[in-house]
Amino acid sequence: MLSRLPIVLATPFFLYLFLREEKDKIPKICAMLLGVGFFCGANMVYNWLRYGHVLDVGYYMIPGVLDEPWYRNGILHISYIPRNIYALLFQPPVLIESFPYIVPSTFGLSLIFTTPALLFIFGARGDASTWALSLTVLLISLPGLFHGWPGAAQFGYRFSLDYTPFLMLLTAKGIGDRVSAKARFLIVLSCCISLWGLRYVTWTEPNSPEFYRRRR
Repeated sequence: MLSRLPIVLATPFFLYLFLREEKDKIPKICAMLLGVGFFCGANMVYNWLRYGHVLDVGYYMIPGVLDEPWYRNGILHISYIPRNIYALLFQPPVLIESFPYIVPSTFGLSLIFTTPALLFIFGARGDASTWALSLTVLLISLPGLFHGWPGAAQFGYRFSLDYTPFLMLLTAKGIGDRVSAKARFLIVLSCCISLWGLRYVTWTEPNSPEFYRRRR
């Protein structure tokens, strides 16, 4: 949670697991909430010592941050949701006139393109655990969806890393007990696309104009 604040929003999912699976629910729930509360409190004390406010994490102290066009309505705002949804689900690669002709968009890249194996999420059985995982993904994704900028140079959609473990569980539920030939193909394809992205970010100078001009 101290590394990525949105992950604290996964707490309800683990409460759900305790309530569903554990016999001695109350002591374990109390122990978990005590642990979460301790680190939330530590973070608030840390913020107060740094900035004089328990909820200030320093975004507004970045020089000129609110002068950027994508933060016109502040760091977080509901109007930014369409921009992030597009980067998360629909942003395609960029076509260029020279080799390799197709390169990632560093503005963001659709998870469906970068990890097509995630399509198996839609095959997950609609039981209680699927709903719990889906709601957890939605809950953790909200801070990123409200954020003014999907991210600087990146491969994929960086805010999705906060809830990728839960996407993986949904994908596993969609694949089922037996890994079909289609699942194997999409998993291998996802790995190959990741290698393509790795090749791009390691062979292209991150500070060069060529790297940043392909954001959209």
